[in-house]
Amino acid sequence: MKSCGKRFHDEVGKFRFLNELIKVVSPKYLGSRTSEKV
Repeated sequence: MKSCGKRFHDEVGKFRFLNELIKVVSPKYLGSRTSEKV
């Protein structure tokens, strides 16, 4: 990772941020769509 450029680090940072954001937001959306049985 250290040998990679700044741009690569920025892209990885964005990906991690989006991934965490999806984890936080997903239950709210999925919860309203799935039934109580699941």
